[in-house]
Amino acid sequence: MVRERGTVIGDGLAPAIDAIEEARRDGETAAAVIRLSDGRDTGSAVTPLQAAARGSEVEVTVHTVALGRPPDAEAEAPAANTELLAEVAETTGGSALTADTAGGLLDVYQELESEISTDLQISDYGALFVGIAAVFAVSATLSLLFALRSDY
Repeated sequence: MVRERGTVIGDGLAPAIDAIEEARRDGETAAAVIRLSDGRDTGSAVTPLQAAARGSEVEVTVHTVALGRPPDAEAEAPAANTELLAEVAETTGGSALTADTAGGLLDVYQELESEISTDLQISDYGALFVGIAAVFAVSATLSLLFALRSDY
């Protein structure tokens, strides 16, 4: 099995935004999207900026987390496209953050947790689910970092 590199950022954002919009049809539902990516879109049918514009239209905030080294760092692997992710976040009123280490990713998730839980007014019960989701996200990211590291 051949593993392709990269992500289709816009194609991932569009259905998330659609799902939030559909959930809001039953009433005002507070929601946001957190997009973890290297920022290198590999050919989305819906471009990341089109998806961000749609998110802005329906008032869905997208927070982006660039995973990887900053563009000015020296390394063999390509840098994260922080400019694209920052533009997506800015278009929707979200935050654009960068994590280049596992520890940095934990810091980013803690920052987002406090920002989102304040914005969305998550109850103590809801905070438990946010915490569990953060643990799963960090676990998945660490697995991804390990898998990418073993390819080199």
